[in-house]
Amino acid sequence: MGTTSAVRHNVARQQWELPGGAIEANESAREAAFRELAEETGIQADQASMIARAEMMFEGDATRYLAAVFTVALVSLPTLVENEELNSFRWWDPTGEMWVGLSPVDAEVARRCHP
Repeated sequence: MGTTSAVRHNVARQQWELPGGAIEANESAREAAFRELAEETGIQADQASMIARAEMMFEGDATRYLAAVFTVALVSLPTLVENEELNSFRWWDPTGEMWVGLSPVDAEVARRCHP
C-alpha cells in the first residue's frame, strides 16, 4: 500500500481536513493521536511515529496552536466510520492534486511531512 493520508469532511467547517484534535487532561500527544484517529475515522492503531511538530497562529486569532504530526502504518485500508462531526472520508496522496474544499493548512502539513 502506498503512502496516503486519510482526510475527512468536517461538517461544521465544511472542509476536508486531516484527523486531529486537542489533548485531553492526563493524555500524551501520542495517546491523543490514537484516540482522535479512532474517533474521527474508526482506524484503530497501536503504533505511531511522530514525524513533525509545529507551532502556529492564525490571522486574527491570538491563540498559539501546537501540533504534532504522527504517521501509522496500515497493512490494508480500513473501512472508515462516519459520525455526526464528519460525513465523508477520502484517501489522498499528498503529492497529488488538491481539490476545492481541502484545507490548505492541512494539505501543506501533509505535503511537508510526506516521505
